[in-house]
Amino acid sequence: MFIGDPDDPVGLLERALVASVGADPIERKLRSAVRSGKLKVALAPGEGAAEIEAAAVEAALITPAEASQLAARRELTARVIKVDDFAADLGTSLLQPSDQDASGPPRGRPSSGPSKRRVA
Repeated sequence: MFIGDPDDPVGLLERALVASVGADPIERKLRSAVRSGKLKVALAPGEGAAEIEAAAVEAALITPAEASQLAARRELTARVIKVDDFAADLGTSLLQPSDQDASGPPRGRPSSGPSKRRVA
């Protein structure tokens, strides 16, 4: 078990794992209800798991506490996999000229053309 800040990456991963393991039996209940026809899954575009869970609560297939457990697992999972979430202006500093660009090319060994060394 991880001991530390629950919002750092390792702590978040640990919390998501615990939530996922705890939500497995509830997920099995929902899958079974869909297979048996007790729960109809006809979603409009843009709808998803939250709507299925709400319908399951309305049909008394799961409790509101179980639905909130599924929502917490979904939120934690989304936070764990949100690895490529960058600011919209990321990389714009690369497009701005820096002080070095204004002073000319970097100093060092010139790399103009082929070597004048002869191989015998």
